[in-house]
Amino acid sequence: MRKYKIGITLNLEEKKSDIWSNGANQNVIFLYDLFKRLDIVEEVYLVSWGATNETTPPKGFMMENMNL
Repeated sequence: MRKYKIGITLNLEEKKSDIWSNGANQNVIFLYDLFKRLDIVEEVYLVSWGATNETTPPKGFMMENMNL
């Protein structure tokens, strides 16, 4: 069976203190978790985009164990 590598884009430039303050950011985390649990997915990557090229999420986002 073929396994997929999936990239999910998100913007870390918003001035949010935690992941739970924005529904779109919450959905990114839930989607990431769903894909990680699927047998047909080899790897899931979170891809940051934006003008300032932020690559490190704020601590409140609780994303330390994700492939960003």
